Amino acid sequence: LRALDENRPAPSSPAEASPPLSRNAAADGGEIDQVASVLNAKLEQVEGTWYSDDFYGSHGREWVRVSAVLTASGAAAAKATKITGDANVPAGCVTWRTAGWPAPGGGDVPAEVQVRADP
Repeated sequence: LRALDENRPAPSSPAEASPPLSRNAAADGGEIDQVASVLNAKLEQVEGTWYSDDFYGSHGREWVRVSAVLTASGAAAAKATKITGDANVPAGCVTWRTAGWPAPGGGDVPAEVQVRADP
């Protein structure tokens, strides 16, 4: 997949990272703030509008919106929702999701492809 650069903000440096969400740090030991801060930093690396000319077959360019999500276990993962749909996965439906967080330039991450969950 490739990023649509004009719609993606430049990643900020760690010093410019978004502040964590305000929560009652005494109640959770600051753990929720820490998770939110890590998730915000990860979002800057992959969240946005992406396209592929060949991932979905030979019928042309398809666009997806990639976003970060938390799994039931609290782990960060990525999911892609179709902007342009096809017969396999209509627009507005999740087309793939990872089982963990992909590291930029890192190794493979298990994923489900062509997830079809019609609204």
